[in-house]
Order: sequence, then structure tokens, then C-alpha cells
Amino acid sequence: MFNLTNHIPDITNGKKLHIHNIACCGPVKVPPMRGNHEVKMYSMSTIGATIKIWKEIMGLKKNVLSIKEIEDYIIDEFGEDFFNSTVDYSKIHGAFEWYADQSLFGYKIDEWLKIPDNKKIFSYDLLPYKRRIDRAEWPTPETFSKMKIEDYDDCHQPVEPYANGEWEKYKPFLEFAFRNDEKLIKRFTEYRKDFIT
Repeated sequence: MFNLTNHIPDITNGKKLHIHNIACCGPVKVPPMRGNHEVKMYSMSTIGATIKIWKEIMGLKKNVLSIKEIEDYIIDEFGEDFFNSTVDYSKIHGAFEWYADQSLFGYKIDEWLKIPDNKKIFSYDLLPYKRRIDRAEWPTPETFSKMKIEDYDDCHQPVEPYANGEWEKYKPFLEFAFRNDEKLIKRFTEYRKDFIT
């Protein structure tokens, strides 16, 4: 995520939850244990909230949960068999399971916003233009060299950016995103050399 200030609530102005680019996505089905309707889907990297409000939205009482508590929470929302279904996980992209996180957060935020006072501490913005670098329309190296980081907010990266054939397209992104940090670019390159190739 770039330009972090676009993604966090302005607590000096009494805001505790901020959704950046609220119009980015269409609807999503709610978790199976919560009904058979749809709610607004949000891009996961564009939701910012204080810890207290996140806990309130998600219905959590503790700051740290055990693995068992997390598992029980997910089962309560999605049902015992949701993640053990017959979905072919090699083709999961686009299946409901692919959107499970967005389903859960969309449902929880929708429920939270039904409380009138919560709308007073909620903010959002609409963007008239695309601010995401998306793997579906990945820029060419030449395009990356002309882009400005200030014009973008996040990046939906390729699935296997370090793989042969993908690395050549991915490295120009690193040079774009971290152009002021040559050491970090070198670390990415060394990682690929040591562990991938």
C-alpha cells in the first residue's frame, strides 16, 4: 500500500473507520451462517480503523486469540463445512471461498453501520479514477518508468512474481515502488537468487 494517509481514519476529526475508494467493488454474499443476501464488498487494503473499532466491528473481546479461538470464530461465521467443500482449489479464483475475507468484513461492517451513532465516526472517499496497479492489467517496464508513486494507492501483485518469466515483469515494479531504496531492491533480487532460482 502506498500513500498510507489516504487509507486511515482522521482521528483528529473524530473518525474511527475509513474506507478508501468505497466504490471499488460490487456486492458479495454474506457468510453462510449469516443469511442468504449480499452486502457491499470492500477492497481489503482500503479499510482502516482503530484497534478498538476493529474489535467492535468484528465482535472480538480480546487483543490476541489462540489458533483454536480463531478457528471457532471462522466456523461460527461460515459453518463447519465451508472450507472443506468440494471446491477445486486449483481453480478457486472467483469462487465464493476466494472472497471469504471480503464476505466476512463486508457483513461485519454492514452490521456495524446499522447503528446510527457509528455513522458519525465513519468516513469514506470515492475516487473518479483507478488508483490500483492490478495484475490483470500489469504495466510494461516502459510504463512503470513513467509512472509516479503518488498517483497510486496499492498494488494487486502477480501470483508468482519471483517465477521465471514473471520476475522480468515484476522487477520494474520494485524499481518503481522502491526507487529510493536500492538496498531493498537488492534484497528482493538476492532473495530470488538464493531461494527461487
